Amino acid sequence: MKQLYIVLCCYSVFCGAFAVTCPSPTVAVTGGDASTFVAPNESTHCPAGYELYDAPSQFSAYFTGTLLSETVNLCGDGEYMNNGTCTAYAQGRCDSGYLDVSTDSSNVGAPNESDHCADGYATQTTPAGMYIISTGILLSTGATLCGSGQYMNNGVCTAYDNTRCPADWFDYAPTGVDTFVPMVDGACGTDYVASGDSADCTDRGNAGMCATLCASGELMTWGGHCASLCTGGGTELHIGSLVFPIYGQKTTTSALNVGFDSGTVCYVNLESGAASGTMNVAHSNGTTYHVTK
Repeated sequence: MKQLYIVLCCYSVFCGAFAVTCPSPTVAVTGGDASTFVAPNESTHCPAGYELYDAPSQFSAYFTGTLLSETVNLCGDGEYMNNGTCTAYAQGRCDSGYLDVSTDSSNVGAPNESDHCADGYATQTTPAGMYIISTGILLSTGATLCGSGQYMNNGVCTAYDNTRCPADWFDYAPTGVDTFVPMVDGACGTDYVASGDSADCTDRGNAGMCATLCASGELMTWGGHCASLCTGGGTELHIGSLVFPIYGQKTTTSALNVGFDSGTVCYVNLESGAASGTMNVAHSNGTTYHVTK
């Protein structure tokens, strides 16, 4: 049953003026409420104590449409009701002008391989103003997505190794010999695609991939240079739990010089500026450096 909050409006020739918004030239007649006017119920019958009333032709009734003894929580523009809470629609992956309407497998499911709906589901035609972006998830099995800096390794998200790569780079370890294969007569084999690459990351141009290739026995420094480890008496500098390689060649403008009893001098790479997760070094000229790989 709906309750009507009534504001009666009539032509000013019949009524006095009241401070209510009514269409010109009508004015409001106040005092109409639930004790005076109510709407018929769903079967168009009046509740006890009320009778149907024909308003004079010069009167108009404006009602709020409020439900009996309770108010309707209406969401604003660009919002929808989500478990009793007004929630803003999201743009998501939709085209401009469209909004994302969240749903899940309890509402929508794909037909099976024989184009039949699962039990409890029925085929629905999407309204013209809507379209569906599928996640590609099969039935109730969701895809396991690895986080940034991880890759899927035998079903387990595994962190990439970047201990031998420049900062912000990762070591990609191909599985077996089938990841990259040479072309045959200028053509790729079945299931392979061509990919441009560069053998020098400092001059990669428009290549989609690059790899700094070092000679056997050499490592690539974080600065992108090939260098061999020190052979004068030590290959690693330990600072607490941190370990840094000691190179036989100087590859950074500033470096820690490490002298051995053999008379050999080797080098630990330095970069300018302070950094976390390493050792910072204050130079006598006032410049701060940090140890790198």
